[in-house]
Amino acid sequence: MSISIFKVNLYIKMFYQYYKSYNGSRNAIFWTPKETVLNIINEKKSFIRFGDGEFDIIEGKSIHYQDYAENLAYKLNQIIQEYIEGEEKVNYIVGMPDIFIKSTGRFMIRSRLLLSCWSHTRYYFNKYYDKKVHYGNTGLFSVGLEELYEHIWQDAHVHKIVFVHNNIKYAEEFEQKYQIKTAFVEIPSTNAFKDENKILHKILELVLDQNDTMVLISAGPCGKVLAYDLSKRGIWSIDTGHCWDEPLNDYREMTK
Repeated sequence: MSISIFKVNLYIKMFYQYYKSYNGSRNAIFWTPKETVLNIINEKKSFIRFGDGEFDIIEGKSIHYQDYAENLAYKLNQIIQEYIEGEEKVNYIVGMPDIFIKSTGRFMIRSRLLLSCWSHTRYYFNKYYDKKVHYGNTGLFSVGLEELYEHIWQDAHVHKIVFVHNNIKYAEEFEQKYQIKTAFVEIPSTNAFKDENKILHKILELVLDQNDTMVLISAGPCGKVLAYDLSKRGIWSIDTGHCWDEPLNDYREMTK
């Protein structure tokens, strides 16, 4: 009986959040993928992507590859809050899943999965982060956009890449394809955040010239913190997500 009541309460909360966030965001300005790339390159800013998993952790939940940690939730919220308070002053751009946040909630009603993933994210975003700032586009690293996002490192005029991932295979493929010297930093495939300080130290050891190096990070929620910490040190860092091995689908098709 208690399990049934628990589920009922979950559904009540989900539909409440769906209702309250139905109209989408009202204040934030979302760049297109192309605008995001241009701002990353022209302003030489790091890029930190947020999705429903990061919002889960901020709200005190675990996700399948990263357990909740209070300090991680604090850092993720701090990244967004500092960006809101001084978009022009910080050395990074925060990316958000624009279509899932700015559109009406009509696209979710046909899918329980979409409802469970995005009702709380939209509600939380509207409540705390829907401010008059420019957000980059998390969908930048989606399927079919490689010819756009590869401009980030091709037009950066750097001669070294530090590639952060759980599999060296993708670093080797990157180096072969783009002919840029690439150093690899291995991370755990799950719960990488508990090793964040160790990973950060390894990256810093490889960045001998921060003006000639870019760090590409595929590390889940831990990657957001790494990119933030590196940007504070003036190191150009891009949170690519797993576009190398598990690229995002074109989510615009999901919202039609």
